[in-house]
Parts: sequence; structure tokens; C-alpha cells
Amino acid sequence: MTESASAATVPAVITRFAPIERKRAAQAALESLRQGKDTARTYVIKFDQLVEHAGYEGEALIQTFRRGLHPGIRDKIDEMRPQPADIEEWQEEAIRRDASYRTRE
Repeated sequence: MTESASAATVPAVITRFAPIERKRAAQAALESLRQGKDTARTYVIKFDQLVEHAGYEGEALIQTFRRGLHPGIRDKIDEMRPQPADIEEWQEEAIRRDASYRTRE
């Protein structure tokens, strides 16, 4: 499955529900979302699509994003000083680290 095709399936999961249920479904999907073997870019796309409906922000948003990252990428970002300041910096760093990792494979 391509990145765009895979990412396109995320909204389908949440559009079946009424607004309150949609928010809960998006939150549950966000909590269970993991990068797995996807690129960080695909993970970010899926994550951002769910965030639109989940209502998360700030530190809770960052922690949810961190939990879903590949452990190796998360550990490398956790070692950074200073740490990324917001979700955009976390996402950019995850994409950068993932691309670097994949080019070494």
C-alpha cells in the first residue's frame, strides 16, 4: 500500500460516527496509532488526520506522538538537547531521523 493510499484510510475510520463518537473514535485511534514499518512521514500524515478530530493539543499531543514513534527514532530524539519545543518540531525531527536511518539500511 502506498503512503497516500494508507493515509487515506484513516479518515474513513472516523467519519462513520456522530460528532461526539467521532471525537472518541479519533482519540482511540490516535492512542493506538504506531509508526511500525511506515515511514515517519506516513506516520505524521496519519497522526495529523486523527488530531483534527481528537481535540488533543500541547504536551498531551506531543506525548501521544512520541508513544507511537518507532522506539529507535524516539530514543534519538529524547537524547537531543534541547528537546523539540512543539509538535511541529517533533514531527520534523522524526521525519529527518527516519530518512537518515532508512538511507543507512
